[in-house]
Amino acid sequence: MKIKSLFPKFNLNVKFMELNDSAGQFWHKSDIVVLDSGLKKKLPGCAKIVFLHEMIHATGSDKRLIRLRRLIEIFGKYSEGSLSFRMEECIAEIGCMVVAMKLGLLNDYSRAVIIPGLEKNYTPDMYIPIREIRAAVKYFADDETSFEEEIEAVKNYLDAFLDIKFQDSYTKKDAA
Repeated sequence: MKIKSLFPKFNLNVKFMELNDSAGQFWHKSDIVVLDSGLKKKLPGCAKIVFLHEMIHATGSDKRLIRLRRLIEIFGKYSEGSLSFRMEECIAEIGCMVVAMKLGLLNDYSRAVIIPGLEKNYTPDMYIPIREIRAAVKYFADDETSFEEEIEAVKNYLDAFLDIKFQDSYTKKDAA
């Protein structure tokens, strides 16, 4: 299955350029996914995983699902290392795993790219809102595309591997 066939409503610009400190980024103000130009040539499998991760970040913008605004309202300031930042990174990593599984790209290599991001950002005092992951992976997809089997498989894998806590949603009360 190809990314374009799974995500026919993907409407973001993707730009390749040299990135010295990152494999990829989502630029909120420009609404562009930026990928390192060297990564596509050297490690095309990794480039696909990075693209999927950044694609999930793009769903959090005010132009789409407004997730970043909710994270800031509930968990506070969005800056590197903050709870809202770490929550968004975990949503992007897990969403990336779900899509990679759907595309047949989730393997030992791609897990080796994704899992370190989860290990870096997830802490036992957090829980991951599965509703946000479900919405993010469905956003660009065809209306008939289901990700439920992949979501459950990824949750089961992560439960066994990292003991990540999931719940359906979050509220201000939950964050206290």
